[in-house]
Amino acid sequence: MQSVTSPIERRLSVLRNPWWFADHLHVRHLWRDLKATSVHASGTLLDLGCGNAPYKPWFEPRVEKYVTADFPPVSERVQVASDTEHLPFKGGSFETVLCTQVLEHIPRPWAAAAEIARVLKPGGKLILSCPQYWILHEIPHDYFRFTPYGLRVLFPDHDWEWVEHRQQGSTWAVIACAFWQSFRTFGRAKRLIALFANPVFILLDRLWGNPNDTTNHLIVLSRKPKPHAVST
Repeated sequence: MQSVTSPIERRLSVLRNPWWFADHLHVRHLWRDLKATSVHASGTLLDLGCGNAPYKPWFEPRVEKYVTADFPPVSERVQVASDTEHLPFKGGSFETVLCTQVLEHIPRPWAAAAEIARVLKPGGKLILSCPQYWILHEIPHDYFRFTPYGLRVLFPDHDWEWVEHRQQGSTWAVIACAFWQSFRTFGRAKRLIALFANPVFILLDRLWGNPNDTTNHLIVLSRKPKPHAVST
């Protein structure tokens, strides 16, 4: 089975052809929300699973130091090659962790969640996005999809404060994603259809939204300090 290119890898096409780009309903909203949540970044930031670090221009001006890490093989923009489940950093090394569209590719996401908590300072922020719906991609390393309740299992309330939760699209965005992903190629005919179809999908998604149906989740969490032991 062949791998399917992820929406982030097609980021230049998104910026150049936003209206008739087939993944418009998913990708543009994700980029908009990531840019908005960059206000939470501070201190030393770890871009975990960074790929080509496409969001660095939004986050780097807000932090003192920007560190990129990804699982090998890595791009030239990766500073640290590491297993996400075993990060080579000391505890409390970062004030911010940015992790976008990575969690579904980790065989043990609970181990990655524990490592993120370990390297993040108390009071530090985690900015994380992951899909609830998306076609298989980066095959064979595509393991999970997430609901808000699944994310609360990985990042429980007793350890984390939920600062923000943004969903990228609703039912019609999901339908649009499924529709466009059924096409194997990105020819002129597909772009022409998208030019007329996407406005319809966008309008329907706005008029008949469903909070229980979405393509993607973006959450901002604050790591709670561990309670001090009470001496007797």
